[in-house]
Amino acid sequence: MALSTRSGSRNISSGPKGNAGPLLTHVGNLLRDRYGVKEVSIHRKLVYSRPADPELLDLLAKNYDFVVTGVGACGSCTSACVRDVVDLEARGIPTVAIHTEVFMNSGAAHALAFGRGDLEFASVRHPIAAIQDAELRERAEEIIDSVARLLTAAER
Repeated sequence: MALSTRSGSRNISSGPKGNAGPLLTHVGNLLRDRYGVKEVSIHRKLVYSRPADPELLDLLAKNYDFVVTGVGACGSCTSACVRDVVDLEARGIPTVAIHTEVFMNSGAAHALAFGRGDLEFASVRHPIAAIQDAELRERAEEIIDSVARLLTAAER
């Protein structure tokens, strides 16, 4: 895939939110191991239920080829996650958000409200907050091809 020569950043937009970090760590490792992504780093935003600070978005846009963000697993974090996607893509950075299946409709509604009804998201089984690491890795395995496909599509 086109991802083989790219570096990338995972922006964990849920900060202290339960299991978002470990899930995105597994996604990043899989992008590196299966798709040849050269560099995977992690950036956290301060409050998961608010859009990322412009300084963080600027840093990501300056230093990385793409961002995977998430996890939209409640109303406010889904909205903020979609806003981050819109803001990063406006800066020219292909970005994919991961939402739990329960919040995919919310993500689509927010994308439309933010003027980006064309956005697609990667869907992970709900819930993610109260499960063990082995199950998080399994869920990352389930969505990794979707994440890679969406990143590749976003580059066009």
